[in-house]
Amino acid sequence: MRYCKNCEQMVGPQKDFSLIIFIILFILGFLPGIIYLIYSILKKETCPICNSTNWGTRPSESDSD
Repeated sequence: MRYCKNCEQMVGPQKDFSLIIFIILFILGFLPGIIYLIYSILKKETCPICNSTNWGTRPSESDSD
């Protein structure tokens, strides 16, 4: 779980990877499949609610006024 600064809540980060797209690209051509795999690995995790990558630390309860 990570804290999303945009949503201001704890969420489970996600990466978008489609096994079906990978298999189709791999069958159509070895290189497109490998490029998609590398792109998916290097892509940053995003918030499932707002799709941002604005991660931070959760503010303490005493900070909220």
